[in-house]
Amino acid sequence: MKHGFKLLSLAMFAATFMMSGGCAVHSATPTEAEWRLPYPLETTPREDMIMHVRTGKVMDRSALHSMLADARVVYVAESHDNIESHRVQAEIIREMARRYPGHLAVGMEMFPESAQPVLDKWRANGYNDEEFDRIWTEHWSVDLEYYRPVIDVIKQFKLQIIALNASKSTVKEVSSKGIAEASGEVDGGLPEMDLTDKYQRKFLEAMFEDHAKGTGMIDRFVQVQTLWDETMAENIVHWLKSDPSGENRIVVMAGGNHVTYGFGIPRRVFRRLPVTYYTVAPEIFSYEHVPKEKLMDVDVPELPLQPSDFIWYIDYKELELKRVKLGVRMQPNEGGGIKVVEVLPDSMAEAAGIKAGDVLVEMNGQPLREPHNLTYRLKQVKPGDTVRINLVRGGHTGAAVVNFR
Repeated sequence: MKHGFKLLSLAMFAATFMMSGGCAVHSATPTEAEWRLPYPLETTPREDMIMHVRTGKVMDRSALHSMLADARVVYVAESHDNIESHRVQAEIIREMARRYPGHLAVGMEMFPESAQPVLDKWRANGYNDEEFDRIWTEHWSVDLEYYRPVIDVIKQFKLQIIALNASKSTVKEVSSKGIAEASGEVDGGLPEMDLTDKYQRKFLEAMFEDHAKGTGMIDRFVQVQTLWDETMAENIVHWLKSDPSGENRIVVMAGGNHVTYGFGIPRRVFRRLPVTYYTVAPEIFSYEHVPKEKLMDVDVPELPLQPSDFIWYIDYKELELKRVKLGVRMQPNEGGGIKVVEVLPDSMAEAAGIKAGDVLVEMNGQPLREPHNLTYRLKQVKPGDTVRINLVRGGHTGAAVVNFR
């Protein structure tokens, strides 16, 4: 028997998974009734109610944090574009950091393992916000502001981020050639791969059903999903083993499909290194506030598995950001600054008199050395603000005053 549940939209997933360096799914988990919990919750779920799945009992946050502190690994599933998921993650990281100063890291699905050197440099150089924004936008498409609570805690406790995921080049190779022909040579080879988990296969088939009928794409999708999970598991174990005293601990942030039911990352970590772990699922208690276009129905097979150790009930909240747009296409300028390649019609740039060929050199007195300088600083600008951009045109200096509507 199968049970339908609402899932944050997987639109375009089948078309994009092979090109992605990370999980492209904006995932949510089944509701309590459809999860077939061993002991259903005895009361109506509400925001910040925490359920111990094995017993069905409600527990308070201090009890949860005390239990999580016993684990070497804590997996916190997420819906990437739900602020509340990241609020829960931030609280768990904070409490673990207080208990294990100097021994806690945060593992993030968002970064491929090749990003580790730049993340370590960012940490060593004092957690510069602009530099992190650069690293983030290079590797992850979800707006960084969704993750602001987590990043603030990482900076507060001076934690190390562990880049967990497979590189885009390896994912592309596996998605195009398949495991049998892929070598992963560019990234040092493939991790140890186990493609035999029948429960994960059933779950992924249910998710992929509408897209993959008759195409054979499900086999390749399972391989890519396994590549993600095995690579992340390998990097988690590497961090845990890096301290001979056995004190290292890690909070893992990953989409629900990597954590729910435990057959993704958790089982693969345990295969490599049997250590204590817990899984926490932030679950939306009401889909009333979730836009309909972000939902789809999925028939999930009945699985003889506990979906998570704990369910933390949350609301669904999107960012309320109004980003301004200058309206230019740009590229680095060989002599310094940013060269405007094109000015879009009816844009703020056009209204301010900026023209193609201009070289932008300063914004509000801050130098513009590369395109990211401009995009990062524009994120700090709100509708109604006015900025001054100094520029060079035909060898002459000038300025444009931009009034953002």
